[in-house]
Amino acid sequence: PRGDDSLTTKNGYGESGHEPLRRTKTQARTEEELDMEQVWRAVEKVWLVHKTGFTLATLLRKTITEKPKLVFTSVGAEPCYIKLESGDIVAVDETDVERANPPSFDRAEDVATLRHLNMSSTLHTLRQRYGASLIHTLAGPHLIIINPMKSLNLYNDQIIQRFRTDRNLMGKPHIFAIAEKAYQRLRQSHVDQSIIPMGISGSGKSVSMRHVLRYFCALPKSKACPLTAERMDGIQTLLRAFGSCSSLIHENASRFTSLTGVEFDASGQVVGGTIQVYLLEKSRTARRSSLEYNFHVFYQLFCGADDTLKQELQLSNLDEENIFFNKLPKEGSREYRHFATEWEMTVKAFTAVGFSPDQVKGVWTLLAAIFHLGTANAVKVQAQGQRMSAGRFANPVAGQRAASLLGTTMEELQRMVFFSSASASIGVRPTSVMSSSSSSFNDMPSPIANATSPGVSSVTTTMTSPAPAGSSTMDAL
Repeated sequence: PRGDDSLTTKNGYGESGHEPLRRTKTQARTEEELDMEQVWRAVEKVWLVHKTGFTLATLLRKTITEKPKLVFTSVGAEPCYIKLESGDIVAVDETDVERANPPSFDRAEDVATLRHLNMSSTLHTLRQRYGASLIHTLAGPHLIIINPMKSLNLYNDQIIQRFRTDRNLMGKPHIFAIAEKAYQRLRQSHVDQSIIPMGISGSGKSVSMRHVLRYFCALPKSKACPLTAERMDGIQTLLRAFGSCSSLIHENASRFTSLTGVEFDASGQVVGGTIQVYLLEKSRTARRSSLEYNFHVFYQLFCGADDTLKQELQLSNLDEENIFFNKLPKEGSREYRHFATEWEMTVKAFTAVGFSPDQVKGVWTLLAAIFHLGTANAVKVQAQGQRMSAGRFANPVAGQRAASLLGTTMEELQRMVFFSSASASIGVRPTSVMSSSSSSFNDMPSPIANATSPGVSSVTTTMTSPAPAGSSTMDAL
């Protein structure tokens, strides 16, 4: 494949996208391109692999008249002579040399089609495409996506519609092509399909799955299907707020694993879906590295809530030392404005998902209580005549605030924190949304409630209408 073939639309995607999606007939190469091809064939271009990367070079004959400037060979190994672009001749081991591809393979859409498939050529192709804002590259049946670290107009509704209506685009490198291919295989084989994103923290797994789910939400739905793009986006926003944080590697690292299923009937219409959350890093609420942050939702509350809500939650002590939180963003800073904007998104997400105002208020109350417990801290005291030391709040005023928000007394809270067994529980207000059971989409419990309840290993949210016999599902991990 050639990266400079002409396109049927101005920018490939039809609007302001960057990825070439459709080619016209194969155009004849120019004389300049033919000359470059002949020059390339006349000499054998290779990649010299070294500890900092790889460098383009020309492979020379086994015997040379000119003495090599540098020698990097193993003892007793047959040397391989190459000429660098700078003109220097170097002797290296044959294992340090990999064949390079002709210019006609530049920006190849599928690295499996490279004439010489090796690590250096693969990385070179990915780097070329990334430099041209082509972040999707095929590797046989797999799709490689490099996080652009910026917003690209590659996932709008017009592009979704193109992939839905043009089957020729299923073989193109794009996350929507993967989604459409899985959907078509589901309809043809009636066998469940899975899409599994893999990568290190910050590689864009969560964002890619949001695009996949958004694509599925655009498919035909049954009349009773409660799954909409707005609700799915709201759920993903809440998961990001309650389950993601800023880490040393990435500023929006997910601290949980999710299994999302989209259910279809026999005719291929969407009838509902489920989201299951596993392995939430609950301990991060109270324990983590001093260089890392707590979950996003806390900072959203501190930076985005108005003065009235802060007064109700008794959050007038945000500048006090807190063992659960690092230094909070300064008011007016870029980070402060960022969390304030995300707060508005989270509030809208609660409404889109179907939370009542009392349930939302219960969530904010619980988060504020956790903050006050961090300010209360704990110290050991040893009463006269007793062997064992007991604990108490180092800041009784903050402890009293936490007890008030949790609907209990200071004495009861202190007894439950320092003296009771782990199986005990604190009585809370009737308006609290503490629950540990799965529920339907329209009656969903609080995410933080399930996440902090002892013994709960997962949170399940169901969005489904009665599915007829023969229905299938599509899961996304």
